[in-house]
Amino acid sequence: MQRMTDNMRKRAGELMAEGKADRFLGWEKGSFWWQSPPVEIKEASQTERLIWDLFCTANLAKYLQQMQSLEGKTGVFVKGCDARGINRLVRDGAIDRDKVYLVGIPCPGMIDPDKVRELVGDGQVTIAPLEDGLSLQGPLGERKVTLDEVALDKCLLCRHPEPLGCDEVLEGKAREPFTGDIYEEVRELEELGSDERYDYWAEELSRCIRCYACRNVCPACNCVKCVFDMDQPNWLDGATNLANNQVYQLIRFMHVAGRCIDCGECERACPMGIPLRKLAAKVDKDVNELFGPFEAGLDPEEKLPLGTFDPNDPDSFE
Repeated sequence: MQRMTDNMRKRAGELMAEGKADRFLGWEKGSFWWQSPPVEIKEASQTERLIWDLFCTANLAKYLQQMQSLEGKTGVFVKGCDARGINRLVRDGAIDRDKVYLVGIPCPGMIDPDKVRELVGDGQVTIAPLEDGLSLQGPLGERKVTLDEVALDKCLLCRHPEPLGCDEVLEGKAREPFTGDIYEEVRELEELGSDERYDYWAEELSRCIRCYACRNVCPACNCVKCVFDMDQPNWLDGATNLANNQVYQLIRFMHVAGRCIDCGECERACPMGIPLRKLAAKVDKDVNELFGPFEAGLDPEEKLPLGTFDPNDPDSFE
């Protein structure tokens, strides 16, 4: 990790000195052991703030979109999911690819802080690399684990840990791509009866406080003005009840159908711990079954399943 951090700092400084980037977007160490939030580097003297560790989870695509009005070119360090998120935004015209310089980082997977807390307690934790895993030191003592034991669920199912479509990629080792069934949890829910499924989602969505964190962090939610921010028509009232929450989540996931890259940011940002990736996976599964195999974010010029007319598409409304 330290070697990659050093390479990032060096390369960011070089690219800014060469005029290939006017600023850089990456991650820095936060106030707590489990935080490595996004950071904007505005000049070469600030590159020491950059860091690469197992908590660089935040997807930088949406932050890059918010910087599109800046003059010059923005350099961005990207994991596999960041790169696919940027490809999505380029495809939607929300990011000008000519104003971006992408530096890829092969991703080993990121750590889920909650899994670490379950093993060594909730308090100050020190994580050290071992030859075959990690050493966790916390209030409950030391535990030696593999990365997969404490990795985020989304990382365990990642099919593209190598960043795609970058201008250059730093040397490093990515985790093995997942080749199994990414819809296993969806199939388990589908096997339940309709009443059981309704009860499951009613219980989960009743906890939603409609803070819109899932929308704000999502690379597929990039409308200039969101339908939920409009006065007319007014799709939702101010009440955070189950009916409004169901309308909000169902509309949002239909809007990102065929465009979700499964970066998991919606679920990670949710303060109520709602399993939003399951909803996203269900919609993605349906899109694949109805319109053929498709993965969003692999190509910035991709044709979207719900944005392309094909006379062979299913027409179930006859």
